[in-house]
Amino acid sequence: MPPAINSDGADLAFSFTTPIPISATDLYLQVVYRGQLGNEIDAVVVQTRDISEPTYFPFFDLYEQKNYAVTGQRTWKDAYCDNPQPPLPTQTSYADCRYYYRKNYYLRFSPPVGYDPADPVQSFNPVVRATDIPVSAFARIAILTDITPYTTYSLNAELDPPGLGQGVFAPAKNQGPNPLRYRLDRGVYVEDLDYGDLTTGTLSPPYPDINPLTPLPITIAAPFN
Repeated sequence: MPPAINSDGADLAFSFTTPIPISATDLYLQVVYRGQLGNEIDAVVVQTRDISEPTYFPFFDLYEQKNYAVTGQRTWKDAYCDNPQPPLPTQTSYADCRYYYRKNYYLRFSPPVGYDPADPVQSFNPVVRATDIPVSAFARIAILTDITPYTTYSLNAELDPPGLGQGVFAPAKNQGPNPLRYRLDRGVYVEDLDYGDLTTGTLSPPYPDINPLTPLPITIAAPFN
């Protein structure tokens, strides 16, 4: 145990022997400590916290939806891949074009310390890295946390100068009278609050220019902060 447990709190990192099911509900985190606590040699302390259900934090690249099924407008595929002006430096297929316009996403759950725009990614020290996300792809993490919403911090390293952003992350509580609802679009189940970001226009399937979103891996740093 941390040597300063009698004087201050300390962060602990641990892994569950049995993974928590991604569809779990009614989750409680219980920590049991046994050992010296102050003058008590063999103390036992138990703390239980009602935590959130696994809450998805998604990263979507939705360029392919731009102007899809909008009368009188060129689709993203036509304007950026089939007939771009000026032409792309290299392109042999639609998949190459989608990768050419790939995006990177960086995320933290506490304010960055010592951020330097001259070295944005390294100094931002992201907890979550979703890199090389092509058009029509997505990445997401599932978060277990306290129920209270809190601030997230993001980096857009592709801007000049790089841009820092903030948002509010609202953990999910699925139990109770108003559980979160998930809907399917473009091959992905998303929460209602994200559903509006995904659209297949007004046409009926099959959608010729819009593909199912492709899931991609992401990198999570440790410690989680």
